[in-house]
Amino acid sequence: MDRIRSGLAGLLFDFDGTLVHQTIDFEAMLAEVLAIAAEYGIDKRYLGGRYVLEMIEAAAPSLGERGAEFAHASRRAIEALEVRAAETAQPFAGVAKMLAELRARGYRIAIITRNCLAAVQAVLERHPLTYDALLTREDVPAVKPAPGHLYAALDALNVTARQSLMAGDHPMDILGGQRVGALTVGITPENGDAGHYASAPPDLMLTDITELAGWLPERAAPVEPRRIETIDVSTLAGDACRLTSSQLCLERWDGQLTPQTRHCLLESSDSAAVVPYDAFSSRVVLIKRFRPAPLAQGDDAWLWEAISGHIEPGVTPKECTRAASDQAGGYPLGELELVSSAYTSPGMHSERAWIYVAPIAVGARHSKDGGSDAKDKDILVRLFLLDDALRMVAEGQIRDAKTVVALLHIALHRARLIRDRGR
Repeated sequence: MDRIRSGLAGLLFDFDGTLVHQTIDFEAMLAEVLAIAAEYGIDKRYLGGRYVLEMIEAAAPSLGERGAEFAHASRRAIEALEVRAAETAQPFAGVAKMLAELRARGYRIAIITRNCLAAVQAVLERHPLTYDALLTREDVPAVKPAPGHLYAALDALNVTARQSLMAGDHPMDILGGQRVGALTVGITPENGDAGHYASAPPDLMLTDITELAGWLPERAAPVEPRRIETIDVSTLAGDACRLTSSQLCLERWDGQLTPQTRHCLLESSDSAAVVPYDAFSSRVVLIKRFRPAPLAQGDDAWLWEAISGHIEPGVTPKECTRAASDQAGGYPLGELELVSSAYTSPGMHSERAWIYVAPIAVGARHSKDGGSDAKDKDILVRLFLLDDALRMVAEGQIRDAKTVVALLHIALHRARLIRDRGR
């Protein structure tokens, strides 16, 4: 083929080995983590047949409460090696020009990498590149080839996989792209051996990433919104909720009754919500999911919010919270701290929201890309720096009230929460 298909709007690039020449000593990295694992007495069955980051993720839960400590120590050792390698790293010839040209042609550009933020920033401070979104391993629950890493980039660019392309120099990049349904481009490794793509053949092979500009349509396609298909609209009152209308006379402060007034009430069960936080990295976990209320208002129907669920009869708020976190977020929670049990809209809704925050151990995460509900309900799981989440609140990007309450609580009590987590 002479050109990649039309309709593309988003371009996802790997960083190391694709855009930037960087020599990371992976053997030394593995040796460091294995030495730390030996200090913690980790069973060897968790240590074989995995990449280093996945090894940490698999081993940490076996340590119970010490899992977060092991993960933190291992990640610090890895980061030190990555930052050291970044000191001499630089973009491949022509990369900066290519990215600037692609942006000028209307393409939206994301860089997604398993590398740490500190190392990537060290390179970009010396050698600025054009991009719209950068997602390092600290930004997502599970790194590529886990599809959530790519979904997070697509969300940041506001494009869908069917309008996107993933380019990288490793089978993990290609596999990640295939898992989300994007076009894939493989880059021949510096040693010239493209055989490692046998397990995940890309749609297109290039010897140099800068060749990509010539394969793409001259102009990016207009971004297509996510489809919403309305099957039926009806007014319901049943087991889940009930709409009532009451005629009431209220006693005034002077002891007299008001004239008869009509009050409508939507009766439903209470809800429970939690914003998990990682005190070691000052990050919070949020999910993005479809909500019909903003759709009815003509707003973006996908909201960043706390993990939540409705409380079923016989279930306590804390039990509901833990179940929701397991099913939607995939994170085990530490001790739940109640922020508030508040009415969400007391003028016409009976629901009371039990709002919690809770510490997590990111290294002890027990499922990739969210829990059992994540795929069926199209739930995206992301980690945000607390300061970034607060900025999103201020800029109107987080519009869910219970989530705003929880984030402000974490911000208000940040020092105490970090101190308590460090014990």
